[in-house]
Amino acid sequence: MSTLKKALSMFVALLLITASVPAAMAEEPAVLRIGLEQDIETIDPQQNTSAYTLVVTEGIAEPLLREHEGEILPGLAETYTTDDYQTWTFNIRKEACWSDGTPITAEDIVWSYREIFTRAESAKVVVLFNAVQGYDELKAIVDSGADADTIRAAAAETLAITALDEHTIQVILSAPSPWQLDTFCSTAWAPIKRDLYEQYGSSYGSAADKIGTNGPFVVSEWRYNEQLTLEKNPNYWNADAITLEKVELVIVQGVEPRVNMFKEGKLDYAVASSDYLLSMPSDTEVLEGTSWYFMLVNDYRRDSEGSLVNEKLSRLLANEHFSAAINNAINRTVLYDSVLANPAFVATGYAIPGAINSNNVAHTTMHDLRGDSYNDVAPLTRNSEKAVAELEAALAEVGYGSVADVPEIKVVCANTTDYETIAEYMENALDAALGLKVKMDAVEFKVRDSRVISGDYDLLLFGWNNSTNDVIDYLEPFYSELFATGWNFAKPGYYAEYSAMIQEITTTTDLDRRAELALQAEEILLRHGPIVTLAVGGRAHLKSDNFEGFHVRVMGGEFDYIFAVPVK
Repeated sequence: MSTLKKALSMFVALLLITASVPAAMAEEPAVLRIGLEQDIETIDPQQNTSAYTLVVTEGIAEPLLREHEGEILPGLAETYTTDDYQTWTFNIRKEACWSDGTPITAEDIVWSYREIFTRAESAKVVVLFNAVQGYDELKAIVDSGADADTIRAAAAETLAITALDEHTIQVILSAPSPWQLDTFCSTAWAPIKRDLYEQYGSSYGSAADKIGTNGPFVVSEWRYNEQLTLEKNPNYWNADAITLEKVELVIVQGVEPRVNMFKEGKLDYAVASSDYLLSMPSDTEVLEGTSWYFMLVNDYRRDSEGSLVNEKLSRLLANEHFSAAINNAINRTVLYDSVLANPAFVATGYAIPGAINSNNVAHTTMHDLRGDSYNDVAPLTRNSEKAVAELEAALAEVGYGSVADVPEIKVVCANTTDYETIAEYMENALDAALGLKVKMDAVEFKVRDSRVISGDYDLLLFGWNNSTNDVIDYLEPFYSELFATGWNFAKPGYYAEYSAMIQEITTTTDLDRRAELALQAEEILLRHGPIVTLAVGGRAHLKSDNFEGFHVRVMGGEFDYIFAVPVK
């Protein structure tokens, strides 16, 4: 598509969205009420590492572009141009401003993108900038322990994001990437307000009065573990297209209370479980979203200070026979049907649903291309005989006399019902099948995430809801070390092979070659990498018919609500 056509298509899309949304009903303010399972940790868009954070940042933060119902729409950038998918130029709208009316300039946005590299609390989000030219050099400086001023100077020198003038930004990628559009829609690519950030530092985003917002809504109230309220931002550039006056995010910790509130009309949306499907009102829509569960196996065990812990146990965790023993000790069918008790996909593979295009077929899923190729790696049912044989091989290679000599293994998980339920299953399954002593270590989300970054865990349960539906979002974290796993130390040959494939996947424009590489990379990760895939579990999304235009996404930020319209 030509540069002119791209700009025109974005302009037309904006006109259509604006024209299609009727004015708010005068009789009663439009309020959308969403029931959440737990409270928000932060409302800072540069820390959007959980689905709960994204619920808020979706509404209060405006990135360069915005995804709505599968379409890429204008955001802070009124238009963009690219001739080679490597150099991208964004024309920032002149009316862009913060909720207090302060203008947003190109320099403000560029400063935000550079500043994220100085923020320890945003370490997991930095990976969303890894396609930018200069990222690797800058990340090496960050990882060396350099101070914030040194990092800022390096970012200004090396990171290929520049303000060409007051309303124009140029982003140069390290290689052509047509798939980068989805990333530009991430709220990590929304700016943070400099004066407030410099005032509050790491506390930025920890309270409603400690953040600057530029999206369709502002946070008017945040009562911890009770409710977070968003109100329409009159200074939003596209405020006329926003019908909702409020979005109330109500914290309801428990399936039954959420379902009851939904039935009583107190919530327009709630997450239930399969136990409640048959009792749902007939006028509701039950959706199956996905939340992918897997377990990290730390093959380079470190403590919070970064020092290697228990080298012998670390070598056992790194042993491929040990991972094979765990894979065969799990009864995934029981995990899907009885433990999770939710609609679920059969997940013996890794990237599901994971779209991967070929030259002739668009949006083919990885499962369509792969089939059930990895059933021998991640079988559906327990194979006790193979599990024991693999464990014995691992113990012999590492030097343990018997399973009784293996110290207790900690499995870190978030302290929510789904993760604790899976962790409890892992405790019982690994003991029953292998005699391994596994102990749950349930912690808050932010503690779990810090353990991922520091490498302070033996096993760690993780859930992943990708920011896009492209396969690279599944595969790239294990190349970029987002999960701080150590397979680049424990298995450098496989890691190098995997890394080369990921680099080619992110640069090639030959879609058939890209699909071939994705399948090969997935196989290396499953057979030799630091993960055990567990389940891709669906959830019963209870959504009332009170609103049109309120969608629950399978990928990325779960809720797409900003253009919701009350049904008359």
